[in-house]
Amino acid sequence: MADSSDRVATGPAVGRGSGRGWPVHPLDRRLAAVARRHPGRPALRSAGEVWTFAEWNAAVDRLAGELAGRLGAGRHVVAVASTLDVHFAIAYYAVLRSGNVIAPVNPLTRPEALERLLATADVRLALLPAAMADAVAAARPRLPALGSVLVLADAVANAGSAPVPAVASVPGDLASILFTSGTTGPPKAVRLSHRNLSANAAQVAWAHGLDTTAVAANTLPTYHPMHLNSAMSVAAEQVLIGMGDPVGAIDTARDAGATHVYGLPVMFSRLAEDPRLGSLVLPTARLIASGGSALAPPTAERLARHFGVPVVQGYG
Repeated sequence: MADSSDRVATGPAVGRGSGRGWPVHPLDRRLAAVARRHPGRPALRSAGEVWTFAEWNAAVDRLAGELAGRLGAGRHVVAVASTLDVHFAIAYYAVLRSGNVIAPVNPLTRPEALERLLATADVRLALLPAAMADAVAAARPRLPALGSVLVLADAVANAGSAPVPAVASVPGDLASILFTSGTTGPPKAVRLSHRNLSANAAQVAWAHGLDTTAVAANTLPTYHPMHLNSAMSVAAEQVLIGMGDPVGAIDTARDAGATHVYGLPVMFSRLAEDPRLGSLVLPTARLIASGGSALAPPTAERLARHFGVPVVQGYG
């Protein structure tokens, strides 16, 4: 049990003004707590599919049992492709719940670079889209630590009802290996603890004003744990849209009642120049946030004037 020194401080948007925050437990336990409190609330929407918090948590249990059965005891590294869909959202917490370490990998990574990442992190099991899994399977002779390569969607769909292990992680335990983008050289493997992940989730939720009434629309090409963890931790609904036609993305966000819209500068630049912009509305929006690279100030100003909400530059 976490004591008062192992709590994430929160502001009014997260802690409802209490200032007490939540205990620094592994985030899979946070998901279980949110699912108990809000079982029927929509948690994930993607391509017309809706998952409640209870359904999400149950799927995490099933996959966690499957992973524990395959890997046995120990804190093994499991690589999971960060595809913008419910499969990554399930696998992310299932790896933690099984007592292992999650290593998200960009699904757009070239095969030779992916092989290097898997070797660097000493990955024992990989959950990847089919094409990516085939490429890694071909490289397995050069990856002696890698025991299994599974297709991510199939692993989620076929997970049985094996018992979920009782994991006694503490806040300082290693939870994730996150690879840098490689701007200053080859990507580096950064070790993150459960405390790191919980603190980041609380900080992002507070800074962005996420709470139980929020609907976060994600139009990014991949699923970043920052968005996944912050929204889950405050029981906010997530709408997974992905990159494509920017007008279509805004229409989807509008129909979902989005309060927060996340995207890349390239999407917002296209949107600002699109002749259809004048017909677009986001009546429930509180914030539009851009990250990944620099957003041109004229683009941010034009969209802020049109939608009547702040358009902010995040990391980048």
